[in-house]
Amino acid sequence: MNNSWMISGPCLYTEVGRIEQGSIVIHQGKIAALSPAMPSANIQCYTFPANYHLIPGLIDFHVHGAAGADSMDIDEGAFNILRQALVQEGVTSYLATITTASKEKIELIIDHLTHCIKEQDQFSGATCLGLYLEGPFISSKRAGALKPEFFLEPDFALLSVWCNLAKGLIKVMTFAPELPQADELFRFLTDHQVIASIGHTDAAFEITQKMLDLGCDHATHLFNAMPPIHHRAPGAVTALLLDERACVEVIADGIHLHPAIVKLIFKLKGKDRVIGITDAMRAKYLTDGEYELGGQNVHVKNNRAILNDGTLAGSTLKMNEAFRNMIAWTRCSIEEAIAMYSGNSAKRLGLYDQIGSLQVGKEADFVVMDSDFNVMMTVCKGNVCYRREDG
Repeated sequence: MNNSWMISGPCLYTEVGRIEQGSIVIHQGKIAALSPAMPSANIQCYTFPANYHLIPGLIDFHVHGAAGADSMDIDEGAFNILRQALVQEGVTSYLATITTASKEKIELIIDHLTHCIKEQDQFSGATCLGLYLEGPFISSKRAGALKPEFFLEPDFALLSVWCNLAKGLIKVMTFAPELPQADELFRFLTDHQVIASIGHTDAAFEITQKMLDLGCDHATHLFNAMPPIHHRAPGAVTALLLDERACVEVIADGIHLHPAIVKLIFKLKGKDRVIGITDAMRAKYLTDGEYELGGQNVHVKNNRAILNDGTLAGSTLKMNEAFRNMIAWTRCSIEEAIAMYSGNSAKRLGLYDQIGSLQVGKEADFVVMDSDFNVMMTVCKGNVCYRREDG
């Protein structure tokens, strides 16, 4: 594609407001102009209807896999399959999420993904921004779909090896604050620029609040793999909901969370402290059947992924579906949904100066959706990575 091109016609959702029937000009992979509709100025121009939405590229902060691929597959082909699948749902950036496994396998996976991330062609699919380690310093009482045999108490020597191997690419780690040395673990992660995320935890309200007061301000898929709220045992969920500092991940699929709970979270946390995720696994885009997640058999039927015992095992949720659900269930504005599905993730990762909003000079990472939030085009670093055939 030429160094300069443009899109004209849809509503643009920029950092400073909407532009109805707007135009966006891309030059050398960056946003060069945002304005009301204008002539194509002799450059290639795509035209979309006025009721379409052009929004910042979605960022899936917590996703395991899609289209048969999983981030734990030590296979460069799988890495690229996932990147190319995610653009179909408007995702332009994501974190490769790793579940629990043996120490040796985690080391191999970190080494493999670090190489893949460093060598990725950022113009051919969604950009992998780093690694999300879901464990292993978590509670066996709240294992969810993870294998408890690989859960550990904090091991700083092991963690040092992993951090050195990843060369700064471990961005998030889920941990249970009730474990021994959890305070020291939080400080270690913070010192290594890793977001410490409360999750897969059986912690009481008081223990969770203590960790929040230390500065921990993130939660892995709120409500899931945590004790439910009880009026005499409010637990981690209540502490995370009430603390204005805490940012919480939400799986808005109607399976992990009832729509009313999603609405409750939004009302309590607001647009700036919610991060919409999919937690999707390799069965996304594929038919019902038998699959694998973190070394466990997963049965998928009617968009529900479960282990043999009925435990939920990730999702088959697409990010544009989650975006649509959030708006429908909470009655939030499109701008508020953009914050929850793009801007907040960019801010968490310290990348908001580059991605997460439409602003001149930022990366040309954006998605065009129709009036029902179906993805019509996804652009990564100024390159059209996906275009719906009937779009």
